[in-house]
Amino acid sequence: MKNVIKMFKKYCSDDYDITKDFTYTELETEIKREVRKKDTKIDLDLFYELIELASEVEYDRNKDEHLNKSWEKSINNYLKKFYPKEKHYYLFSNVNNYNKGKNKMLTLSQFLKKQFKGKKIPSDLNSMCSEQHYSQSKGKFLFKGDMDICHLLRSLKQEINVYIKQQNVLENKRAEKIKKFNDWLGKCPVEYTENRYPDNEMKTINFELDRL
Repeated sequence: MKNVIKMFKKYCSDDYDITKDFTYTELETEIKREVRKKDTKIDLDLFYELIELASEVEYDRNKDEHLNKSWEKSINNYLKKFYPKEKHYYLFSNVNNYNKGKNKMLTLSQFLKKQFKGKKIPSDLNSMCSEQHYSQSKGKFLFKGDMDICHLLRSLKQEINVYIKQQNVLENKRAEKIKKFNDWLGKCPVEYTENRYPDNEMKTINFELDRL
């Protein structure tokens, strides 16, 4: 369980990099394996955070409902062993549970309908619900409106982290090219002048070839 907790903290940290670190699916698999083993008691709040993350993407209810039920049973068996007085046993959310007020995780569409009840939902948020996000764990595209809030936020955070990493790589390559050019310029036998634009960082270099 220690390794799972370490992976979870890494996944939730700002320096998590999907291109170098483990994937969401690998973390999900490890969490489920450790929960089923039931050999280590951890803080209850942390336990719920782990199972919420591992349960962000359910199996298809029409094809693999038994897998959802098996996971629910494993979670509740863990709670019964280490927290027998805990009454908030886990239950997968679905439309019926949502209507009965038992849902633990609201999807983006459900949240917006609840938040703007009786009012018009802003068009940009409605459009966001229709946008698609590629799920690595399911290997297909999902509508953002059908994703629960935590899953959506983590996915967007992950996309931002990947984008930032990619931009840093490009910036480092650009800086390296500039450094090599400046090193070459310092050894250039041709005289030149530099002119900078006052409103940005651009500059021009004029080589004085007539002085050769």
